[in-house]
Amino acid sequence: MRIFKSKWFNKWAEKEGLTDKALTEAITEMEDGLHDGDLGGHVFKKRADIQGQGKRGGLRTIVAF
Repeated sequence: MRIFKSKWFNKWAEKEGLTDKALTEAITEMEDGLHDGDLGGHVFKKRADIQGQGKRGGLRTIVAF
């Protein structure tokens, strides 16, 4: 699978502490059907962990799949 990040998203992710590894793990979970909400049109809401805080203290992001 190929993962694309927009320039804006990449800048935001770095600022928030969202690593490529954490984003890849979140996308892998989405492939297995684990997501926080289906927004329609292959767009999903997904919780991702951020450095040192885990998923509970993490953030939610919108991912087009």
